[in-house]
Amino acid sequence: MADFIGLSSHIQEDELLVFFDCEGTQFSHDPIAIGVKAYEKEAGTMNIGKEVFSYMAYIKTEKNIGSLITEMTGIDKNLLDHEGIEYDKAIKDIIAFTRKYKFKRFISYGGLDLRMMRIGMKDYEGYLKDFYSHVKNHYFDFHAYLSKRMVDEKGHTYSISSLLFLYKIKMEGKAHNPLYDAEALAKIFFAYLSNPDYDVELIEKNILVNPFVAKSVYRNSLRVVMEKGVFTLAELEEYIRNNL
Repeated sequence: MADFIGLSSHIQEDELLVFFDCEGTQFSHDPIAIGVKAYEKEAGTMNIGKEVFSYMAYIKTEKNIGSLITEMTGIDKNLLDHEGIEYDKAIKDIIAFTRKYKFKRFISYGGLDLRMMRIGMKDYEGYLKDFYSHVKNHYFDFHAYLSKRMVDEKGHTYSISSLLFLYKIKMEGKAHNPLYDAEALAKIFFAYLSNPDYDVELIEKNILVNPFVAKSVYRNSLRVVMEKGVFTLAELEEYIRNNL
C-alpha cells in the first residue's frame, strides 16, 4: 500500500479530521450555512477512526442571498428567518466539540469555505476570532492538493460530484447542502486513501494535460534517464505512487 507521503506530511500527527463546507451569499460571500463531519484519527498514522461529530446550521444574515444561491441551495430569507441561528452560536457549537482534541485538521474542498469563515468572523473579537486563526493555521485544502495530482481530460480539476462518480461513492441527499458536501468530501478523502492503485490510474490517465504533474514527472524521468539511460512505465507508476 502507498505511504501517501504527500498527504501524510499535512495530517500525520492529527487526531481529529474536521471536514467542513460553507454556503454563502452570492455577492458578499457572507456565510448562510455550515456543515461539519468530524472523524477521529490515530495520531502518527494514516488510520482513520469513527465519525464523532456531525453538525449543520443555517446562519442568519442581513445581506442579499442572491437568486443563484437560492436556486442552487434552496436557502432563502424565509428559511434563514425561521431556522437560522447567529453565526457566533454555530462557531461556539463547533468549538465546544473540537476543543478536546489537541491536534486537529480542518479540511475543505477549495479555499472559499475558509474565506467565508473569515468573512463571518469580521464582527467578532476574542476567542471567536482566535478560532478562525486556529482553523487557518491547521487548514488543509484538499482541492489544492488533489489538483496537483489528477485532472480531467481537459486539464480541469475535478468537482465533488465528478469525484463521487469516479470513486463510485453513493450518497443520499442533495449537493450544495453543506452537510451533504462535507460528508461527500470525507468519503472522497477516505476513498483516495483506500485506493492507491486507482489513484495512480487516475493520475496517469490525463498526466499530459496536468502541467504540475507533467513538469514534475519530466524532471524526475530526465534524472533517471541520465543515471540509467531509460525510464520505464513501472518507474513512472512508482514515482506517482511515492508522491500521493
